[in-house]
Amino acid sequence: PGHTGSLLFDLDVQDGLSDYIGINPDITVYDDFTDLIINNESLFARAIYLDFGIRVLSVISSTIRSNRNERTGQEMLKRIIVAIEGQDGDGVIKMSGLRPELRGAVKQLRDELLKLREGYFGNEIQVVTQT
Repeated sequence: PGHTGSLLFDLDVQDGLSDYIGINPDITVYDDFTDLIINNESLFARAIYLDFGIRVLSVISSTIRSNRNERTGQEMLKRIIVAIEGQDGDGVIKMSGLRPELRGAVKQLRDELLKLREGYFGNEIQVVTQT
């Protein structure tokens, strides 16, 4: 109703219109993961825990504070680096570090979220009207 032209514009041909036609659609497409994250917060706990541990140890290792016994400080720095990065080689005890564990936790989290996303959204378009 109220259209004065003989034909409506073709959306396949038009890239944009400067004419006022009475229709002003605002289309926003996004995936909202808020509910997914809130309902599955325990999935994130391990990755957050490991990341926090790495950050704390990194801050400790980068301090410029001088100790009375420099040798103890250097030994502590080596232990912190091994705790973060891990240790693997000939003639040393193999230790898994926090960073490789974090990579594994993030990979596991990504896999679980992909499974949950398919269960939540079903790979279909959802129409939600917000008022």
